[in-house]
Amino acid sequence: MKQSFLFTALLLSLSANIYLLLQRKDVPVLPVSELPLNQLPPPLMTPQQDSKNTSPQTVSKANQAQIAALQWPTAEWLKAQLERGHMVMVEDILSAYLQEFPNDGDYLLVESALYHQTRPLIDALSYDYQLLDRPLPGQDIDRLRKYIYQQVLETVSALRQKADWVAIAELLEPLLQLDPLYKPYILWLAEAYAEQDYMSLFEDTLANILPQDPDALRLRKKYQPTPLEPITPNRQTPPVGIPLTRSGSHFLLDVNLDNHPLSLLIDTGASVTSISRHTFLQLQQQGLRAKKLGITQVSTGNGNTRAEVIQINRLTLGEYQLEKVNVLVLPDLALDGADGLLGMNVLKHWQFQLDQVNNQLLLD
Repeated sequence: MKQSFLFTALLLSLSANIYLLLQRKDVPVLPVSELPLNQLPPPLMTPQQDSKNTSPQTVSKANQAQIAALQWPTAEWLKAQLERGHMVMVEDILSAYLQEFPNDGDYLLVESALYHQTRPLIDALSYDYQLLDRPLPGQDIDRLRKYIYQQVLETVSALRQKADWVAIAELLEPLLQLDPLYKPYILWLAEAYAEQDYMSLFEDTLANILPQDPDALRLRKKYQPTPLEPITPNRQTPPVGIPLTRSGSHFLLDVNLDNHPLSLLIDTGASVTSISRHTFLQLQQQGLRAKKLGITQVSTGNGNTRAEVIQINRLTLGEYQLEKVNVLVLPDLALDGADGLLGMNVLKHWQFQLDQVNNQLLLD
C-alpha cells in the first residue's frame, strides 16, 4: 500500500513538472535568418557541451520517458532553450522528434543552430549544405542559405582583419566544393591564395568566373603576378638548346625536382606542371619534402577531378633553375614513359621553340 502511494505521488509530481514546463511563456526568438551578425552563435566548441555528446541519434535514458510523455514543444521554444545553454535537453528533443518527422524545416533549423554552437564551423556548415538537399519549403531553404552565407561572411571578415589567409583558404576550399558557383567564395579564396603568393592557384580559382567579370579583373589588377626570373648561366649566345627524347608525336624532357630526376612530357596545353600520384609517392620515399598547398578542381581528358597542389623548392631543366614552383598531383595521370607533364607555369618564363629536327627545346 505504501509503495503504491509513493509511486502515485511520484507520477503526479513528474506530470506537474512537465505541465509547468510546457506552459512557460518565453520571450520570442528571432528566426535564424533575422539574427544580426554580431549575435550569431560562435563557431567554436562551447564549454557546456562536448562534441562527443552531440550525436543526433542518441537520446539520454534520463530524458526518454519525459520526451515520450511531452506534447512536442515549438521550434521557437527550443531556440530559447538553446540560447540559455540547455544543449543536451534540446538535442534529445530534436533527436526524438526528427526520427518521427525528419523533414520539419523549423526543427532542422534549430538542429543547425545547435551544430553551430557545439561543432567546428566547417562541420556545421557541411551539415547545413546537406539540409539544402532535403525536401524543405522554399522559404526554409532561403533562410538556411542566408544563414550559411552570414556565418561565412562573419568568419572571413574576422580572419581578413587578422590577415590569416591560411585559415581563410582552409575554410573556403571545402565550401567551394559544396557551393562551386557562389561568387564570394571564389573571390575570397582567390584573394587568400594571392596573399600567400600562390598565383597558379589564384588563377585556377578565378577561372570559375567569366574573364571579364569586374571583380575578377579588379583582383587580377591588384595581384598582377610578377614572373619569376630564371637563374641563367653566363652565356651570351641565346637560345639555349636542351635535349629532348621523342616519344611518338610527343617530346620528353629530363628535369630535376629538388634534385630528384624525372622525365616530363612537354604539354603547352597544360596550365600547370603535374606529376602522377604514383610518382609523388615514390619521390616522398626518396626523401622529397614538398609543401602542400591545398586541393583544387582541374579539368583533364577524363573529366573534372580533384588534385593536390604541392610546391617544389627548385625545378631544374638544363642549366636553368626556377624556385618555388607549384605542381599538381593527379590521381589518374598515366603516361607511357613519362612521370608527368611540363606545363606553361614553367615554360612561360622563356620564349621557347621545339626543334623537331634536332630534338631540342630552345629557350631564349
